[in-house]
This record gives sequence, structure tokens and C-alpha cells, in this order.
Amino acid sequence: MLAACSPGGGGGAAGGGGSNALPFWDMPWGSPGQAYIDAGKSITSSFTPASGNPGATYQSIPWNNWLQTFSSAVAAGTGPAVSTGGAFQSLQYYVQDAIHPADGVLKKLETAGKLGEFLPGTIDQFAYDGVYTALPWNVDARMFWYRKSLLEAAGVDVPTTWDELHKAGLALKKNGVYGMIASGGGGGNAYQTMLSVVFNNEGGLFNSAGEPDTMTDRNLEAVEFMRMLSIDGIFDPGSVSYSTANVNEQFIAGKAAMSILPPDLDQSLEDPELAADTLIGSPLASPNGTYGTQAYTSDLMMYTGRGDWDMEAVEDFVVYYLGAMEEYWKLGVLNKIPVLQSTVDLPEVQENANLMKAIEEWLPVGRPLFSNADQAFPEINAIDGGQAITTWAQEVIQAQKSAEEIMQTLQNEIEKVM
Repeated sequence: MLAACSPGGGGGAAGGGGSNALPFWDMPWGSPGQAYIDAGKSITSSFTPASGNPGATYQSIPWNNWLQTFSSAVAAGTGPAVSTGGAFQSLQYYVQDAIHPADGVLKKLETAGKLGEFLPGTIDQFAYDGVYTALPWNVDARMFWYRKSLLEAAGVDVPTTWDELHKAGLALKKNGVYGMIASGGGGGNAYQTMLSVVFNNEGGLFNSAGEPDTMTDRNLEAVEFMRMLSIDGIFDPGSVSYSTANVNEQFIAGKAAMSILPPDLDQSLEDPELAADTLIGSPLASPNGTYGTQAYTSDLMMYTGRGDWDMEAVEDFVVYYLGAMEEYWKLGVLNKIPVLQSTVDLPEVQENANLMKAIEEWLPVGRPLFSNADQAFPEINAIDGGQAITTWAQEVIQAQKSAEEIMQTLQNEIEKVM
């Protein structure tokens, strides 16, 4: 249940290339975490550089305090040559002259005839002021999950609209089951669940100029719906302080039946029967007939760094990694949405019904955190990794304030960051 910006496991360094080897920092994206980390080490150590160029080393970086970890390292000149990380991380460091643009890698991929393999729109997520600040490597969308047996026991069909979700929640409540759950505690991802509902209603936090704009009718309508779920006892009140592990426990125990979560929930379920009972539904229709959800396009970025590595060698490693990363899906240690058609075509992906539903139905309606703005902007990384939207999600779950009060507070806090 790891989210794009939620806690995960750690790991050690691995790889080769001597003292001048390129440091590659990666986040624990997969589940189980150690299996993903082991695969990352193997992929990195298998990199064969051009004659005279350094190899690469692998280091797993925990999601806990990820923003501070990278900011401190970049400021001190002790950071990586290449990394994954927060979905908007490359923007923040690009304006600090710490990011090497990805345009050179894109040209190399075009020359090799591989540029067309990227799924539509994935590269464009990193376009900023005429350059590309990173390369996409997976999409971490939020989608509607449900426990099939719990819905059947409540006598309801899988919801396809907000109204059906509310009615299903009331029916589940009679069986002592919460209809919705999220992780609103420290390091949790409840704000992603909430923002997915906002985006579902064609809302957003910004206007076309990238300015904070939370007090819109569509936003207020979405927040009011989520408040209603809490007021009617459908939303598990413990969600205000749950960790992602707590949500996992509640979902597995059958105490909650539905949520909006990352595409790899079922991968964390050890019981095969439970995994088979945990399914992805289709995108919900809002009262306005719109569809949408939050989606992070995960970035692979290069750093200008300490000046002791050759950027041509750094680009070569990125080209290699983009081609080798399909190993994660072959091994079944990563259930995020691939960005390359060649990975989508793998038998291991095609045979995964939940992942194919995510690719075919949820990827087309995914929207980034900067939705409604003409392009991403550097401050979005601090908003994504900051406290303001976490506090906002907690207030929505508690439903003690009006939708207007909740959204005005968020407006004020985002303005401070901006």
C-alpha cells in the first residue's frame, strides 16, 4: 500500500564501479519491500558502462522524511547522480540548478527508436519552461478498491457513482463494516484519497496560472460529499490517525470494505483467497457525470551534483535503467502502472487482471496534483511533501467544520507555501 509519498522500508547499498561509481538512490516502491530492493540492486549492478566510464551503486531511501533527506543532500553536495523520488521532486531541484535536464536522454531514445514506447502523456508530465526535468518510469494512480464478499454480504452491487457509494456504505454499516477508510496519520496518504474525489468532480487546488484556488463549487461539492460519509458513519473515524499499516490491517480484517488506494493493494495480501476477494472497480461517476482520480507519474531524474561524474555516463545509465526496469514486473515485485508499452505487453502484466484494469480504465482519467494549472511548478513538491494537505484530509475525515471552512484553511496554508 505504499503511496507516492508515504512511508516504506529502507535498504543498503549495492552495485559496482569503484569509488567514482554513480550513486543511484531509489525509493522502496514495491511489495514486499525487500524483494523490490533486491531486484533494484541486481538491475543496478548489471549495468555495463562504456569503456572508461563508471558503474553505478544502489541505495534504498525510505519514504519517511524523504523531502528532508534529498534537500539536505542536494544542499550539501552529497546527493545521488540519479534517483527516483517524489513525483515533483525534479521541478524543485531544477530551479536550484541541481537537475540535469532529460532532453539528452530523450534524444538518445528517439535515435534508438524507443521514444514511441512511452504511453501517451507520461513524458509531458515533466515538461517545464521548454525542457524536460525528468523521465517517467511508472504511474502510481489512486483507484477504487472493494472487498467483493463484504459487498455481497451487504446485498449491494459494486458502486459506480457517488450516490451508489453512499448507499453501499449505509448497507455495510448495518453489518458493522465501514464503507470507506484512509490513512490520515503522520506519513499517511489520506489526502490522496480525498484529492481523488476532488479530481473525480473536475475540481483542483489551482487555477490555470498555477495559483491556489480551492474555494470552487466543484471542490466544495466533493468535500461536502466526503463529510457526509463521515457524518453518516460510513467513513472509519480512526482514519484520522491511521498509518498505511493500520489501513491494511482493517481492510484485511474485513472491518472496512472500500477505499481509494494505490494499484498494488492486492500485492500486500499474503492470503490468496483474500487477494482474490480484493478487486479494483471502475472509475466512479460524479454527480456532474465526470471521471477522474489523482495519479502520480513517478520520475527518474539526474542531478548536476558534485561535479565528479560525467553527465554522458549518467545519461547512459538512465537509458539502460529504462530498458532494464521491466524486470520488476517480470518478478512480480512492482504493481504500479508501467509507462512503456513493451512492459504492458509482458505476459506477467497481461495476466494481472487488477493491473490491466488500472492501465485500461484508471490511467486515462488520472490527473496530477497540479491539475487545472497550465504546467507543473516547483512549489508543488513542497505542497506534496508538506503538512497542509495532510491536515486538510484530517479535517475532512473529522467533519467538525464546514466544507467552506476546511477549504479556506487549505487555501491559506497553500498560499504560505507558494
